[in-house]
Amino acid sequence: MDNAQTLFLIDNVTNGFSLHRLDDAVCIRSYNTNPIKTFPKQVVFGEKTDVVVGGSDAGIIYVFDKNEGTLKQVLKHADKARVQTVTVRYYFYQ
Repeated sequence: MDNAQTLFLIDNVTNGFSLHRLDDAVCIRSYNTNPIKTFPKQVVFGEKTDVVVGGSDAGIIYVFDKNEGTLKQVLKHADKARVQTVTVRYYFYQ
């Protein structure tokens, strides 16, 4: 769930991750990861909910722009491994 508690993310198991409104569960946007296997993977918000970060069945962590839906970064963890748990922590320094 986002910081404002109005949006939530799911692994839609079909094509990647989906962003939904909390009040009516309507899908707002999808983030395509082209999954090979259909098992659940964790997906979270990062950078003050500006990005969507999720794992894969191909050893890759995907970082998407939340609003645009564009792929910002691909982090390779392994050649053929499941990345199932992703944690994002934001540090604020003044």
